[in-house]
Amino acid sequence: PIDLVEEVARVHGLDGIPSSTMATFSPASKADEGYDFLRSLQDRLASLGFFETRNLKLISGAQLADDFATAHRGMSPVRLKNPLNDEQDYLRPGLVPGLLASASRNVRFGRSDLRLFEAGRVFVATPKGDEIEHEHLALLMTGARVKRTWADPKPTPLDLHDLRAALEAICPDGVNFVPVSDAKLLCACSVEIGSGKKAVKLGLAGIVPPARARELDLKEPVFVAELNLKKLMV
Repeated sequence: PIDLVEEVARVHGLDGIPSSTMATFSPASKADEGYDFLRSLQDRLASLGFFETRNLKLISGAQLADDFATAHRGMSPVRLKNPLNDEQDYLRPGLVPGLLASASRNVRFGRSDLRLFEAGRVFVATPKGDEIEHEHLALLMTGARVKRTWADPKPTPLDLHDLRAALEAICPDGVNFVPVSDAKLLCACSVEIGSGKKAVKLGLAGIVPPARARELDLKEPVFVAELNLKKLMV
């Protein structure tokens, strides 16, 4: 029938058919607010010279050594019952393992000055065995602070203050670095906003141990941070 209706409308003329409102705009939802917030973060990080990565949500057991956020939350990684292969047998508990793998690939292809970030879903299991999901944001920085040129072939390397500056750029109210103990990070800090009893812990930041960085062919110090996006929105 719709074919016949179309023919009648074509001959009669669309201008002669009265219009009617079929739908109305819906009010903004929490999902819309989250999308807009993430887009603003992506734009701000891109303006700072960061490139966004998109990694698989599945990682290998070996990559779990690069995840530092799970233990601090008292969680454990989620293993697949029927993995496709040995390289994809865990759901990622954090984003840093994927960023380090991306950085390692870039360095092997000749790009040593890197500013990478990724936003996405992570999966963990509670001590009771319940599996939950979170939205995280992770940053990685390594290499020179500014672009290498013939006039300055060896510019000043990045340091932990550059990572803090990037975090402050996406947290208008500023962030606090509170030293903590972590076996997988050097100069590990809890990234917090607010102070006193109102302080909110967003995540962790620090330096990848040099021994692990060398295993990934990363010759310069590697600075990483991983934050909880939901807490960042508050």
